[in-house]
Amino acid sequence: MGIQNKDLMKFWIHVSEDIIKSNNQQLDIFWNSVLDVFHDFCEQDGERVKRKVSSLKNYWSDMNRACKAYGTCLKNAMQGPISGMRQVNLKKEEYIVKRDKKKEECIVERDKKKEEYITDRDKKKEDRNDRIIELREKKTKAVVNLEVQFQAQNDREVTAMDFSTLDDTQRVYWGAQRNAAMARMFKANNNA
Repeated sequence: MGIQNKDLMKFWIHVSEDIIKSNNQQLDIFWNSVLDVFHDFCEQDGERVKRKVSSLKNYWSDMNRACKAYGTCLKNAMQGPISGMRQVNLKKEEYIVKRDKKKEECIVERDKKKEEYITDRDKKKEDRNDRIIELREKKTKAVVNLEVQFQAQNDREVTAMDFSTLDDTQRVYWGAQRNAAMARMFKANNNA
């Protein structure tokens, strides 16, 4: 894009110094004229380059800003200390620069601490959620274990029950309960 930037500078100067149109052109008309000249003369790989006014304005703005910064730096370097500027003024400027640098360092440090705090807070929250899940799983296992223990105790009582004092209906019911308990105990012994 360097060659096109160079061409853009040439075309901008050409249009702004046009004797016929003068430098009293309206801004939109001026940039449309620059765009027309750019399209007429700028090629890339043998093909004309197509741009929009907004694109040229953006490139021009970037180049203009860089040129102004360069010009200011060159002027300051060539000029040296401003005449009549005392050592006190130089020290004040130095103090202001150091203060601003320190302020920026404090902001960076604050942002770093804030980020660390947020990361630590999120980690603690994640750990807390993991702990809650772990406790829920333990509680579920404990409840299941209690149910298994209760069932095992109930099964032992049913299998040890004396059927001699029961009537026929009770014998049938508790006989079915004993058979179910025996099946569970047999299954538990085979799985262990």
